[in-house]
Amino acid sequence: MTCGGFDIPHWTIPLQSIFGLLLRNGFQVDYE
Repeated sequence: MTCGGFDIPHWTIPLQSIFGLLLRNGFQVDYE
């Protein structure tokens, strides 16, 4: 998998997923 000519390690995919979950949890906390 490449982006802008740079190779993206496989471990960045779950990392991005976790980051997305943290963002959504953060937004939920803000709204609550």
